[in-house]
Amino acid sequence: MIRETDIEKYLKKLVEDRGGVCWKFTSSVSGVPDRAVLLPAGIVAFCEVKRQGGVQLIETSHEIFP
Repeated sequence: MIRETDIEKYLKKLVEDRGGVCWKFTSSVSGVPDRAVLLPAGIVAFCEVKRQGGVQLIETSHEIFP
């Protein structure tokens, strides 16, 4: 089974390959997304990496487009 850390590394690589940045959040508050994704053209996304039924998913909880 794929680990969450491997999925986060994959997400980070995808974002950086497209000229963006993928910052990891560390919070003690429940419900805060794992990653902030900033892409060219002002695209911002907050992503949560979760395991659902044994399958790894990358879920985008909020997206802000200019």
